[in-house]
Amino acid sequence: PSFPPPIRARYGDPGDVLFVEAGAGSCLVETIQSTVGSAQGCTLGSLSYCLAQQPILERLHEEYGDRCLIVAYCDDVTIIGPAADAAACYKRWCALYASFLEGELRDDKGHAFSLTLTEAEARAAGIPESMSFTNEGLRVVGSPVGTGDFVAKYVGEQIDGVIGAFETLARMPLLHAQHSILQKSLLTKMTYLQRTLATGAPFSQVAAHGRRYDAALRSLVQGFVPHTHLHDQAWRVATFPTSLGGLGYRTFAEVADPAFLASYAHARATLPAFFPWLADALADPFGPLPPSPGSMLAAAADAGARLRRIHPGVEELLRPPSAGERASSAHHIQKRTSALVADEHARLFFQSLSTTREKAYTLSFRQDSHTFSAMPTSPDLTLSSDYFTISVSRRLLLKITTCNCEASKICIVCNKSVGCGVDEWGDHSLLCMKDSNAGRRVDWHDENYRVWLRMFKRVGWDAKAEVSNHLLCDSNKRPDIVIFKSLAGGDIVIDYITCVVGKSDVVELAATTPLHAADAGATTKCNNWAHLVQLQGDTFLPLAAEDTGALHEEALDLLASASSALGGTAGERQAFLTYWRQVMAITTARGVAKVIKQRVPACTGAHWPVQPHHFQHVQDAVVPPQPRQHLPMRQPQTCMPCNQDQPVADPEVRVCHYPDVLDLPDCALAAQDAPDLPDCALAAQGAQHLPDSPVAGGVLYMNNDGVFAGGRASG
Repeated sequence: PSFPPPIRARYGDPGDVLFVEAGAGSCLVETIQSTVGSAQGCTLGSLSYCLAQQPILERLHEEYGDRCLIVAYCDDVTIIGPAADAAACYKRWCALYASFLEGELRDDKGHAFSLTLTEAEARAAGIPESMSFTNEGLRVVGSPVGTGDFVAKYVGEQIDGVIGAFETLARMPLLHAQHSILQKSLLTKMTYLQRTLATGAPFSQVAAHGRRYDAALRSLVQGFVPHTHLHDQAWRVATFPTSLGGLGYRTFAEVADPAFLASYAHARATLPAFFPWLADALADPFGPLPPSPGSMLAAAADAGARLRRIHPGVEELLRPPSAGERASSAHHIQKRTSALVADEHARLFFQSLSTTREKAYTLSFRQDSHTFSAMPTSPDLTLSSDYFTISVSRRLLLKITTCNCEASKICIVCNKSVGCGVDEWGDHSLLCMKDSNAGRRVDWHDENYRVWLRMFKRVGWDAKAEVSNHLLCDSNKRPDIVIFKSLAGGDIVIDYITCVVGKSDVVELAATTPLHAADAGATTKCNNWAHLVQLQGDTFLPLAAEDTGALHEEALDLLASASSALGGTAGERQAFLTYWRQVMAITTARGVAKVIKQRVPACTGAHWPVQPHHFQHVQDAVVPPQPRQHLPMRQPQTCMPCNQDQPVADPEVRVCHYPDVLDLPDCALAAQDAPDLPDCALAAQGAQHLPDSPVAGGVLYMNNDGVFAGGRASG
């Protein structure tokens, strides 16, 4: 009874269909009234079709439900059962469809499948001659059903399509846009398939295709940091959720078991109510198994065992709901299961970190889930590609220097070298004050507090920036922001401070205490401001933000107060908080990256890029000179390989002995198919041949998704 009003509101009156014909210097628009059928892409069209089809599906189930399983999704109807019963059910479905919906089902658009029957046996059972028949497999409601080879081939084709999308995405000029489309769109394309198929077995054919998917994903992410190598530790960070300091990328292998078990748990909680005879096939995967478990139960038990080894709490999340409790959706079950597994992986990863700096920044990045969740939909939320590369490098604990040689790196401002306070991760670039570091003040500090000022004005507060002579005492202090209140109450005086987690006097405690750098910065501001502000009856609030985008607790409280002052619904307030948190995080990332880009430590080695003299021990190897990529060296140095005695080849004798790989210079090139170079290339890994996955058979699957209704083709 509640459905007709919205349908009538949408289609009660004829709608206009516009036809545009562009000519030379003119554009002709014709309007035609649409009085029949639903609009293209309108969900009410599919809904009304399903409502009209539902009564005859229920009647078909009453007649054949004890012998066949009937599954329908819009106009895609699948009948599963013994061959003769399935054929009779299909013919009855055609008759009901023609009688009630006045439509005609085309046999040649349907498909029949059986693992055990031959085509002749299927035709003899009543399968129409014009309907295609196969013994390999069939796609049912978007998921393959059939032999192991058919399922693996289908998954491989789907993965090929996603890999092609990765390659297309890599052509997009803005890296930030690549990241957003990858994270929020492309990585979800395989989720449905992984919920309906067991893809977590490490040595299956499907898992082999999954490894191709993960390799292509890693190759795409490597393009975000082209100046360095995306090693295993950095890739591990990239696959963590943004709430755990990662980039939010989900690999095929990590999604496999949580997705399949979530779908299995949801089906176990809901399907027996409609199909009681399926209860035994959906038994508890964590309990004792029957002697000959079904393929789905066996796969769920294996997936559950793998996840339980990671975290025992997974079993509790997958328990069916209690009596009277509503079953959770597969999406929510998968989300909770994946979060539990990710938390355990993140805990083990943190324990494996070897340096204090890595631990400090890992804890700090986990306080910021907004930088890499923001979509570049406006200038305030967009990072240019060069700034995005620096931000990703720091997030993944990678160096920001472009030279990976062993020569020393120096700060281009203070001339200090690595080991004397300079690092290759950008911390010193933020801290070096030899030239007063105007970029840190202008591009990072000032840009951020102005974002806060805009936010205060957005909620209607009377706020001003850099108010002179606001303090009554003779201190010459000028706060960043002042929020003026009524004459009866005091004003709120705000001063903003930027904090570097890698600073030597805070990094030790920051490795064990989240937000310690922000706490230290807020304490410094309070010591310098609080007493003077309180003397005149005002309130002082320090706004401290770390270089990772993490905000101090007082800043979060002030942001929550601004959200409450805006009013509106809970959803509107949450949208307000999310937007401004993302703007603040992107502004911090942009400011930090801009400062670092202007002060990247320079390499002092004379050997980078590769120079011809490094190949004097290889006959006839001519390496063309390459332009320098860094500043001229401050101190004469020779690279480590050049300090060692290199074997010199006799010009009359072919080189037949080469040093081991460990003795080759780090800057050597590897060439392939070059007759005058040694064959030192590593062999590629061989292809792995895996056994077929057994699939039980014995029933006939029929599918018909071609419908002609009222003279209009649908489907």
